[in-house]
Amino acid sequence: MDKQKSKKQFKNYTLLIRLGLTAVLAVVFVFVFIFAGGLNYVYGLSGKIKCFANNEFEVHYIDVGQGDSAFIRFPDKTTMLIDAGPTSSGDDVCEYLTDLFKQEKIDCIDYFVLTHQDADHVGGASDVFENFQINCLYRPKVYSNYEIQTFGNPEGYEVSTTNVYNSAIVSGYNEPNCKIRYSCAGINWGNEKYTVKFLSPNKDNYKNDNNAYSPIIKITYLSRSFLFTGDAESKIENEVIERFPEELKADVLKVAHHGASNGSGETFLSYVKPSVAVISVGKKNSYGHPNSSTLDRLNNINCKVYMTSTYGSIAMSVDSAGNIVLGGKSATVTDFALIVSIFFIAIVIVWGVKPKSKKRKKSKKYKQQEEKAKNK
Repeated sequence: MDKQKSKKQFKNYTLLIRLGLTAVLAVVFVFVFIFAGGLNYVYGLSGKIKCFANNEFEVHYIDVGQGDSAFIRFPDKTTMLIDAGPTSSGDDVCEYLTDLFKQEKIDCIDYFVLTHQDADHVGGASDVFENFQINCLYRPKVYSNYEIQTFGNPEGYEVSTTNVYNSAIVSGYNEPNCKIRYSCAGINWGNEKYTVKFLSPNKDNYKNDNNAYSPIIKITYLSRSFLFTGDAESKIENEVIERFPEELKADVLKVAHHGASNGSGETFLSYVKPSVAVISVGKKNSYGHPNSSTLDRLNNINCKVYMTSTYGSIAMSVDSAGNIVLGGKSATVTDFALIVSIFFIAIVIVWGVKPKSKKRKKSKKYKQQEEKAKNK
């Protein structure tokens, strides 16, 4: 009787331990799930991107393959998109921005900059116009077919006959309440926390040199600065050095023309002095970008290089101490699958492994009595 009672007590004790461990695991699971953004994921407020929902300034270099696209959010919630990648990446840009906008409650793009007329920069523009409200478009002083047919060309500006550029400009004209302006050196805006300055282009017409229209844009937030260069090559770099030598210093450089050899020259880099460089480039592209000579020049100044072909989309911000920091990924399907799997594995271990009851050690007297019983 005592033996059965003891066994029952042991089972009850084991059950209590298992129930207690299960409760602890459940509480830990809930905390980890919430802390990792599980509720945001369930409600569709997070995704597979890097973000800084709690920071007031951030820069996203969006992976568009062989092309360029960057998104900036400022402290006063002003937003800016520089380029939209090639046509094939238009959906990717829109998906990235949609995901980010849900997380950070952004409802429009205040400034959309098309640096120049090349397809790998403006190809995704029509998709962006279709999916988001654009308040202002900055574009090169290059007319499209639509503008020639509709307004003529009284200024004698260069004309681009490509359908991709034409579609991007037509989308701008069709966007309700969107102001259309030409990029040029001297444009600037901002407040006490940040500034945006266009350092180029310095001319209205570069005659068949598409890349020369690329505005070099300097964005400063508190003590840190970011330089965007489109596809500007050495000719434009020299123009900016001559006109704005004191404005070029920047902590982060978006390397021009996907790291081609004819940009980010040694003299230009000596003025910029970047500690971080981002190269927007496609994997195994046919152009051989980035060129080894460009990488050598960046390495020679001890600049940390990030390439979208390696890292995918790259997000940066500035912390309270003034340090430039990379974004952490939001919780993804994989993250949650891992969390859930660990939880259920732990539950299986708690309930599936049965502890063995301890056998009472037989006394010497008890063993002698057993031996006598066997011999009878």
